[in-house]
Amino acid sequence: MLASCGGGSGGGAPDNGAEEGATDNEPDKSGIAPSGSLDPDFGTNGIVVNNNAAGRNPDNKGYAITTDATGRILVTGYGYSDDMVIWRYNTDGTLDASFGTDGMAVHDNAAGGEGYDEGHAITVDSSGKILVTGYSENANGIPDMVIWRYNDNGAPDARFGNVGVVAHDSAAGGSYHDYGYDIAIDSKGRILVAGTSYSNAGNYDMVIWRYNPNGTLDTTFDNDGIVINDNAAGGNGNDYGNSIHIDSKGRILITGSSQNDYDNQGMVIWRYNPDGTLDTSFNSSGMVVYDNNTVTGTRNNSGYSITTDNLGRILVAGTSSSAYGASDMALWRYNPDGSPDTTFGTDGVVIHADAAGGGSVPSASHDGGRAVTTDSSGRILVAGYSTGSNDRDMAIWRYNDNGTLDESFGTNGFVIHNNAAGGNGRDSGRGIAIDSSGRILVAGYSDEDNLYHYNMVIWRYMP
Repeated sequence: MLASCGGGSGGGAPDNGAEEGATDNEPDKSGIAPSGSLDPDFGTNGIVVNNNAAGRNPDNKGYAITTDATGRILVTGYGYSDDMVIWRYNTDGTLDASFGTDGMAVHDNAAGGEGYDEGHAITVDSSGKILVTGYSENANGIPDMVIWRYNDNGAPDARFGNVGVVAHDSAAGGSYHDYGYDIAIDSKGRILVAGTSYSNAGNYDMVIWRYNPNGTLDTTFDNDGIVINDNAAGGNGNDYGNSIHIDSKGRILITGSSQNDYDNQGMVIWRYNPDGTLDTSFNSSGMVVYDNNTVTGTRNNSGYSITTDNLGRILVAGTSSSAYGASDMALWRYNPDGSPDTTFGTDGVVIHADAAGGGSVPSASHDGGRAVTTDSSGRILVAGYSTGSNDRDMAIWRYNDNGTLDESFGTNGFVIHNNAAGGNGRDSGRGIAIDSSGRILVAGYSDEDNLYHYNMVIWRYMP
């Protein structure tokens, strides 16, 4: 099974800033598809679009993607009426009719309310169970963190929680707004969720929940199954846990952001030991906060996706403010001890702006990374978005080990795509995965008519 990436492992957190998008390389008609071209054997010319998961069009979004042991493709997000959706596709891009109803599993009211249910991250455990985290509004209209677990056939797993569902509120004590943004499974089968919870102090705290395989909180983890961290950057603002990754030593890595005041937000990496204590061998405190001006900006940095490479180095993809209030895609790499890897980019940071060519108005230029992974050659891939001539375009960047763009991929190391659903509105990549053939899968969404009527999209590119 290939781990999900999306905020996820990105899937992920909602947008805390702007995100923005042009055309793509066409498949080579000679039959030898170049690196970074859409795979003509997948869906329609490399793209799959779905717009009626919950029974009505419009508004379907994909937030995270993974593959299972047989290569089938799973995406989570939400459908119209704001129900959590899991889509499962065969390797050719057709819906897998053996899963749920016509290839989709839909769930609402997980927390007992009638409002939003959204899936933000997805993974598959060693038994083939499908796990999704996100949130659901309870009877008071307040979001609770939720984990859903499904059997391979798309039916809720009755042995997990309350008929396949676990919900939790008030993790930070504020009885208000708990969100799950990413999910991971450790070597003992325990389920970890990263997210955020509103506190009694009137702000959001970063939260990690750990559950036993049966859906009960694991009280060996910080005594109650929950870890909370606030004020990572030293202020009294919001702290968000957007992405989680378990490294080869079982340590828990989280990335997100922390406000040291209301005008300055730092990218944060937290590292925890398996018992839920901060790992003080990591930057002496268990935390790294990056609040420098990555480019020429003065305000915000945020991490949306985290992973490690084959040397244990830590990669974070996200955004950094640039001049004029715009934002750039940012990619950070740290050594295992928490020090910036100065062999990568400039002092451990790579930034990229204007991938889609829409930056003629600097204040409207927005590029962002929402998901990061590495391929079998050690190259680094980031999925996200970039401002194009009309609106936001889906973007994929591929980097060499030293942080330079891999110019063998797409056009000068990146690809962009707009109008996946046929409109001229927003297209965005939110999750990324590499299949067993090295092909690049990105999940996200596309506006079908420039009226914010979104379709869920999967793009597949040649390696």
